[in-house]
Amino acid sequence: MTVGMRADVRMTLYNIVYFAGLAGVLLFLPVWFEKSQGLTGKEIGLIMLVAGFGRMIAGPLAAAWADGRRDRHAGPKAIGLVVLAAFGLLGVVGHSGVDHETRVALLLLLGLCGITGYWLLVGYIEAGLMRLCDPQGRLEYTRARGLGSLAFVAASIGIGWSLDAFGAGSALTWVILLCAGLAAGAWWLTPETQDTASAAAPLRQRLAEGLGMVRAPAFFLLIFGAGFTQASHAFYNVFGMLVWINSGISGATASALFSIGVAVEVGFLLLLGKWSERFHPTLLVLAGGIAAAVRWALLSQQPGIEWLIPLQALHGLSFAATYLGTMRLIQRWYGVDRAPTAQMMYQSFAAAPEAALASLAAGYLYDDFGALGYLGMVVLALIGVALSLKLRAAPAPGAAAA
Repeated sequence: MTVGMRADVRMTLYNIVYFAGLAGVLLFLPVWFEKSQGLTGKEIGLIMLVAGFGRMIAGPLAAAWADGRRDRHAGPKAIGLVVLAAFGLLGVVGHSGVDHETRVALLLLLGLCGITGYWLLVGYIEAGLMRLCDPQGRLEYTRARGLGSLAFVAASIGIGWSLDAFGAGSALTWVILLCAGLAAGAWWLTPETQDTASAAAPLRQRLAEGLGMVRAPAFFLLIFGAGFTQASHAFYNVFGMLVWINSGISGATASALFSIGVAVEVGFLLLLGKWSERFHPTLLVLAGGIAAAVRWALLSQQPGIEWLIPLQALHGLSFAATYLGTMRLIQRWYGVDRAPTAQMMYQSFAAAPEAALASLAAGYLYDDFGALGYLGMVVLALIGVALSLKLRAAPAPGAAAA
């Protein structure tokens, strides 16, 4: 690393660390909650619910606060420290010896801070990659984002191996170490300043302007169309590993299966990202919803390994196509200056309420029905498809929304 390292390269490396840590938070924190702390599926789902709704409040406030800072990286710097402290304290509580009810309450509080904060960072990262990465002599967005997904694959395999070798406690250790790298990385990013006029506006005005974006019909449909499709991944994200492990599949094999889906996502972004530009972003979002409905319907039947592999390949559509279409629409609609706030609004209202409620429902479905709980996710995906069809006919947000 040199002092003169390009801003886009630094942001890409920061993105890589983020997605490596996301593998631990998303896939293995629920395993730690169950195997190390004895939480039920309902209790795990409640933690995810509270963290999800926390994003609805914290996201707009964080965006409005960050808009008032001349330093574009003020948000990641502050949030990174909060996340590191929250996950570090999870380990302290986990070994404190307090009774189960008290421990669940403390884990819920710390999970609210840690998981909420971790998800808030993705809005800053996506906006930064879109802003700094371009085809003219720099990394393309899809390639930079694909490297993040590749880091997710590598981390999920590594943490899965660690789980088999050292037990469930190692999952939280990896999360804390990667969060430490993320917290330090925010201070290493190339300094960037933003519009001083926006920074001078009162907090209440900045908050109102951000929330005003959501009132644009097209943005509203995107939030909930793509949001329901992504929320339908809740059962898979929170309990997919547990379904496989409890059916007799080893932690390493389950991690490899999960990684197949992300590997297809990486291939889509690295190899097909440019090719996919020939399709309107709304078509990508729609295709993702259809693929999600098919995927969850078939996974509910607990097929064998020979079927799990091709089903995992549908992740390239159910997640990657939906995500890429969404990011391109936000950038197209709001441009460089307003994209970070639009990203935060999307992450707060698309990823938060639907995913939070879906995670809570997934806990009940997992406890009561096991793998058949995936059928509940089919319903969410079909709602996403219906809203995405309306999105294709909606006009783009006007200048007032931007």
